[in-house]
Amino acid sequence: MGASIRGCRYIADMRHRFGVSLVVLIALGLLGSASAQAAPKVADTFAVSGMPGRVTEGPDGNVWFLISGSDDDNEIGMIEPNGTVTEYDSDDLSNGVGITTGPDDRLWVTKFQAVASFDPADPTTVDVTSITDVAGQDIAIGPDGDLWTPGDGAVVQIPPDDPGNSTSHPVTGLSGRGIVAGGDGRIWVADFGGQRIVRMKTDGDFTEYSLSAGPQGIAAGSKEQVAYTVPNAADTFVGLVTFPDDPLDVEMPDNSDPTGIVFALDGAYWTARFNANDLGRITRSGDATSLGGFPANSGPRYLTTGEGGTLWVSLQTTEEIGKVTGVEQPKGPKVKITKEPKSKVKANGGKAKVKFAFESKTKGAKFKCSLVKQSKGADYSGCRSPETYRLKPGKYEFAVKAKADGVSGKPAKAKFKVKG
Repeated sequence: MGASIRGCRYIADMRHRFGVSLVVLIALGLLGSASAQAAPKVADTFAVSGMPGRVTEGPDGNVWFLISGSDDDNEIGMIEPNGTVTEYDSDDLSNGVGITTGPDDRLWVTKFQAVASFDPADPTTVDVTSITDVAGQDIAIGPDGDLWTPGDGAVVQIPPDDPGNSTSHPVTGLSGRGIVAGGDGRIWVADFGGQRIVRMKTDGDFTEYSLSAGPQGIAAGSKEQVAYTVPNAADTFVGLVTFPDDPLDVEMPDNSDPTGIVFALDGAYWTARFNANDLGRITRSGDATSLGGFPANSGPRYLTTGEGGTLWVSLQTTEEIGKVTGVEQPKGPKVKITKEPKSKVKANGGKAKVKFAFESKTKGAKFKCSLVKQSKGADYSGCRSPETYRLKPGKYEFAVKAKADGVSGKPAKAKFKVKG
């Protein structure tokens, strides 16, 4: 049975506070360590033969997308990292909705009351399995290696090696949209019809968070947090939640229509905002900015991550795929050792006293230190400057690294020898 946990509202929106775009915020240094890197930008757009739907990164390193209303009667398309688009006429994928890469390196697609899968080397040869409870929504790999998709009144568990042997886990009133495996080993479902987030174990037991409106997309971040989009609320927002805490609601511009959402390499969530014609970027703590640059009235709806710090976006109105670059892992803060022992230190009374001082210019940085014999691997633990040690004779290596905004920088190191 499901237990209800009602969320609270808290509004946090840097875009409203500062009134500037993501690019400007980076230029001002308001995104911390990311300021030293190239700013994210819309690099290009690529035409397709119809309206692109959900997108996913394939096992072949290309991005795959579903197509509806194709002028060429194509149902599935692939775009290479360089922007080359290839489309395929594959009738078994018609009316496909959700798409993901499975644990078997096949691409899996949901349809009404069916799932389909194919090898990316041959998208026209498709295996289709009828499953009554599949509603044709998103699909994701679960923590157990099975595929999971929300239906109407149930969440469906599908073994990739035997899709006909699926299991439906009942959830009364469920009308799900997005689904994702969280870092907590649970399945998280955006239940649009039930206006809630469902958190389910792989045995079907679940809890839920009640919301003020129906969620659409959902993505798993780091440290067991998930984010979900609520495009149809009176106050449009993206929710952030880590069980069992109450959700944090991050306000989006009115009627911006955030739908698809992903967690990207830069450690933030990105959401496609159809009516705003842009992407929203939301940090784990709830700061929100935006990235424009798409063609006018292009209609960004869904997105996925790709190779090399890229995002790929379905632009539904202009029937294009957009490419965003520069969404890279932020560089961690630098650390400098300001005081260290000489290369050779003499032990008195069997031990030597050595002292290290260190600093980082990054505000709020915290440190971890390691002091081990040179033949051993580093063993870090929290520390503060200065650190003092008493050591027996031997060859040692000291290392210290700084961490800020969840990102660790490269360690600074010093080697020395204690003589008996």
